[in-house]
Amino acid sequence: MQLTAENTAIVVDSTADFPEAPDRFPNWRVVPLYVRFGDESFRDYVELTPEQFYAVMSEAAGTDLKGWFAKTAESADELDYTEALDYYGLRFRPVDMRNARPYIGGGTRSDAGRLVITSVRRGTPGIDATVAWVAMRSPVSNTAARYENAERRKNEGMIKNNKLFFVPWETIHESNPQEILDRHETITKAPFLIMQGALDDNVLPAVQERFAQTYRDAGGDIQYELFESCEHEWVAQPGHQTNRAREMVKAFIARQVNAS
Repeated sequence: MQLTAENTAIVVDSTADFPEAPDRFPNWRVVPLYVRFGDESFRDYVELTPEQFYAVMSEAAGTDLKGWFAKTAESADELDYTEALDYYGLRFRPVDMRNARPYIGGGTRSDAGRLVITSVRRGTPGIDATVAWVAMRSPVSNTAARYENAERRKNEGMIKNNKLFFVPWETIHESNPQEILDRHETITKAPFLIMQGALDDNVLPAVQERFAQTYRDAGGDIQYELFESCEHEWVAQPGHQTNRAREMVKAFIARQVNAS
């Protein structure tokens, strides 16, 4: 089957925070997740706006949580709102990005990669959320190498973002895809397409090439494609290389779908 924009839909859930997607792209669909407060549940972005969400949480915590979330990553100390949030069947827990398993109906939200608010309910829904294949443009395949590159380039914004995100700091190594492979950890290696800009100064091509080779050596099925004269986000601009990337993704998806 020939995959086109007319017969292919791109589906994301509401935690992508992209509610305007269907208005901008006709073949995009947004599935609202359910946010639960006690016995009440609301469809995210349909029956509950971000402002209403923060209002309810702020009332429970007795403080402005929207402002608090913005400052959370700047402090390593966790504020004790657990008792107030438990009243609504919710609580804070630290995030381990490798083990995080958001699921439909769970009401999961994250801020600054540090905390998640999730419904504390027993049991898990019978949904298979296994990643069958992955197609990415300029993925962060080596978190430590990207940080070191930012230091060399004196990219203060990127340096600060890394320090805010990786708390505690050793998680930059614990969650590093390249280091996970180097440690020979037991992981599922799904078919993988990596599209990389040759002029990318965020994640360097040499770093990406090493990851691809390590993934392949570990028995993974990986397709690594270098796009000459392209920077980090070249697909944001129309052009020959953007069209090439789109066709490559469609062909990759078609192979995976047909193989299954």
